[in-house]
Amino acid sequence: MKGTVPLCPKWARAVQFIRRRIADGTYQAGEPLPPSRQLRRVCGISEGTLHKALHHLANEGLVQPGRQGGQGAYVLAVPRAPTADVVVARTLQDHITQGVYEPGMSIPLNKVALDLDEDLRVVRAAARLLHGEGLASIRSSGGGPFLIITSNPTTTGSHA
Repeated sequence: MKGTVPLCPKWARAVQFIRRRIADGTYQAGEPLPPSRQLRRVCGISEGTLHKALHHLANEGLVQPGRQGGQGAYVLAVPRAPTADVVVARTLQDHITQGVYEPGMSIPLNKVALDLDEDLRVVRAAARLLHGEGLASIRSSGGGPFLIITSNPTTTGSHA
């Protein structure tokens, strides 16, 4: 990803990384997350950024954060493993809610795939889920498919 500017904050990418590991069974319910130092190194984030990511995951009921940063953080629940497109749709919805993506923005799907380190087919499927929720549409042009943000879930009450 060298040379590109990510469209999402580092803490949101850390949330996606940990969510993905919970969903695929790498991190199991009742088990501790890897040490905070390891998570920070893998995600390329600071202790404060990890704390913010863990707080977000705690609000979702997925983890119990430890005392400082990631020290002692445990996986609370492993929900029915969502498919990759659902995980990406949730991440994109978070970005819309947080104002990273705003209504009227047009983002190339290949840029979203690079930023999220995800396969373009998965991003397209996630975009279709957002379209079904009335949050986005997909448009094609000479430059490829684009994700067009149409509304914010905090104003529509929708959830992916």
